[in-house]
Amino acid sequence: MEREQLRQYQDLLKEIKMLRKRIERENNRASNQTVIDSVKGSSPEFPYQPVTFRIEGLEDSTESRTRKDRRYKLLMNRIKKAETLRENIEIFIASIPDSKVRMIFEMRYIDQYSWCKISMKLHSKHESYARNIHDRYLESLRDKLSD
Repeated sequence: MEREQLRQYQDLLKEIKMLRKRIERENNRASNQTVIDSVKGSSPEFPYQPVTFRIEGLEDSTESRTRKDRRYKLLMNRIKKAETLRENIEIFIASIPDSKVRMIFEMRYIDQYSWCKISMKLHSKHESYARNIHDRYLESLRDKLSD
């Protein structure tokens, strides 16, 4: 797994939350929107002057329902894609065999701790301690994949 993919974790959580709110907003919106239009006609009696009438009604066309269904499917597909990426990151972190390295990855990408804070939690006075362990692990994975 690449560093850029791991950095996306928090953004994926935000995107999933935003998309769910969007779906909720769409569902809460009145299913039948009020539509206003005007038509031209004439007076029923002589002198038959042209008159503009304002009409108002509820939109309940199959076209609007189809559009709404398409939007819903699109948003659900985006949620599924983001959740799959999020799960992949979590599976990758959970599959790290070394406990210390796994904790570093969790604190960095899931909890969003700074390198300094992670190093302090691991009882090190050097800011780069956790970052070096992290970088060495990613390099060892890259070396394994290139072999």
